[in-house]
Amino acid sequence: MFELDRFIEECRAAVREDPSHKAAREVVARAVSDPAGILAGLGEPRRAMVDPLYRGDDLTILNVIWGPRMTIMPHNHLMWAVIGIYTGRENNIFWRRLPGETSAQPIINPPAPCAITIDSSSTPCAITNSNRPPANP
Repeated sequence: MFELDRFIEECRAAVREDPSHKAAREVVARAVSDPAGILAGLGEPRRAMVDPLYRGDDLTILNVIWGPRMTIMPHNHLMWAVIGIYTGRENNIFWRRLPGETSAQPIINPPAPCAITIDSSSTPCAITNSNRPPANP
């Protein structure tokens, strides 16, 4: 079963080992490969929210729960990010600024479970395509 404290420590160790996203992505991919375990550990989603699981100088871990058909405007993380999808689906449009132009690359992410990375030069716009709202409390 998913253990939050162990997950946080594994993510922190991965970032210490490799400051790029590669080692952290492997930790996240392992965790989301057991969606039932994550749901048992964190609870069934009940409403759209952003739940900080860990904040430190080395790393931030968020549990983001999207509402149905929610769209987030393009935003710049200013750093790499690893997104672990353990239930539902998230589609992204990645915007990239190039000299003299701005280009968009739509990405349809596979359904859960999956782990995707966003590099520091991308500006994502996230779109959920689920009609299913989170479970009611």
